[in-house]
Amino acid sequence: MPVAITFAEVSDLLTGLAWPLLAAVVLWRLLPNIRSVIASRAFTVKAGGIEISVQQASEQIARQVDDLRTQVSALKAAPGVEGATVLEAASPIAEGVPRLRTVLWVDDFPENNAFEVASLEEKGVAVLQERTTAAATREIAARDDVDALISDMGRTEDGVTHPDAGLELLRALREQGVATPVLIYASAPAVNRTREAALAAGAAGITASATELMEQLGRLGMR
Repeated sequence: MPVAITFAEVSDLLTGLAWPLLAAVVLWRLLPNIRSVIASRAFTVKAGGIEISVQQASEQIARQVDDLRTQVSALKAAPGVEGATVLEAASPIAEGVPRLRTVLWVDDFPENNAFEVASLEEKGVAVLQERTTAAATREIAARDDVDALISDMGRTEDGVTHPDAGLELLRALREQGVATPVLIYASAPAVNRTREAALAAGAAGITASATELMEQLGRLGMR
């Protein structure tokens, strides 16, 4: 049976814009798709213009489901918060994302962000992708339409491992007088290790959560 929803639609649901619908979506539509993905691990799919293995796709779906489960659990624990209130509060954030013209995404493994990129492109946001600090600084210097930059933290560039590459990029941009907002999107250990340094260096946000990343982008779009 053909998949009824696109990967971009799945990603959109999983990045925090439809929290109250999570249970119904997962139980009725998403889990059968995940099963079919896992059963077809020898194939590849395209998401966000990137070809990834079906195994990678299934892992990204699982990661985003886990992320959203964490966000929903936090909301349930918050006193006096109802689903409708959450959707109302999220609406301005959702409206802010499509207002971004171009996002520059720097990651030496762009396939790890395929679903997030697909979600942005579905909203009409152009996503440029680079793998190194040098390429990113050249790209942003050559354009005037980049509204936000997203960077991972650790990268291997020219065979050399830079565990704080995201910080290095942020500091280099600020030294050059580039005021483009920078969001750090990295693993939870990297975020915990570098949060204070990143914010002190001028990062607009730092997170390991796809949900929070979309919220942060939405806030930038509302400026």
